[in-house]
Amino acid sequence: MAVISDFLFTAYIDRVAKFYELFKVAVDTIADGDTDDRFWDRMTSLDDRTLEEDFVPTVITVDDKVGDLSAARAGTSNLGTGSIIGALAQHASREDIAGGINGLCELKDIRASDYFNQQYFQAYNKFMLSKHVFCESDTTFATIDITGGSLVYTDGDEYGDGETHYASGSYFSATQLKIEVDVVGGVGPGMAAQLDFRLTVKDKDWNTDTINVSVPAASIVGYTADIGSSTDRFLSVTNAVFYNANTGTNGDRVTIHNKKERTVTL
Repeated sequence: MAVISDFLFTAYIDRVAKFYELFKVAVDTIADGDTDDRFWDRMTSLDDRTLEEDFVPTVITVDDKVGDLSAARAGTSNLGTGSIIGALAQHASREDIAGGINGLCELKDIRASDYFNQQYFQAYNKFMLSKHVFCESDTTFATIDITGGSLVYTDGDEYGDGETHYASGSYFSATQLKIEVDVVGGVGPGMAAQLDFRLTVKDKDWNTDTINVSVPAASIVGYTADIGSSTDRFLSVTNAVFYNANTGTNGDRVTIHNKKERTVTL
């Protein structure tokens, strides 16, 4: 029997991930619209101590669960996603692929969405290895301001100090980066001058490297561009400096973000 194809493996893990995303949207929607309308708030607004005795602490227990993403994991699991995850792991075992689903990701150089990782946790009570999980959130790795002719670097978030950790929320696989223009100095609407700078970065093994970035003149707010190629993947940005005469314009601001691996679908 052949090892599952890249196409089918990706389709399976992304479909499970999308199930979780849809449940997460529901949980987030309840939490976002629940600031002043929780069971406890509605109860106390009546100022009826006798009535409160009938519903406390039950209403508090329920209110405390609002926004708890374990509800999204449990809801998704009720659709049978744990069986799909188990079948993938069993398939890896039959094909003598060590590490189960992590091993399949390693063999195929395919990373799973953190949404799939949440369902993996539901099935096994542990997260996948971070090297096999891409972050679903928009992460700002660094902010670069041009002030008085100087480049001012501000550190942002990172994906940990190596890919050997579990993907428990702050550790993810190394990612390709992208640039985004946040503020245009001068009269606008586009940048008055090209901006070139060199990033100091940490690769998947936490080794220091550098990569050059160029933001063209006339770039407007919201302009984005990939940094390097899909093989240029990093865990952290640690510094930025000018490396030629293209220094942008006073007031320019750009940010460095992760380029999400792909968008999961049903």
